Amino acid sequence: MSRYGGEIERRFAFPARTDPEEPDELHIVRFPDAESFDRYRGDPEVASLADLRAQAIRKTVVWRGVDLPAFRRAPV
Repeated sequence: MSRYGGEIERRFAFPARTDPEEPDELHIVRFPDAESFDRYRGDPEVASLADLRAQAIRKTVVWRGVDLPAFRRAPV
């Protein structure tokens, strides 16, 4: 991931899952641009790890998003 400028920005765990469809973890990843992410996802070396990923990861869902401005706090 790092060779394409990507990094895991944050990880969240969901230890008290009650619904089996809920994730075990959520990873927020960042890439410099959509093309870098696409090159990462299309990398043959990454693709060669698909069997290992399938053994370790129940499900992967990818949502593409963009940064938004921070919320401004209202004066107290």
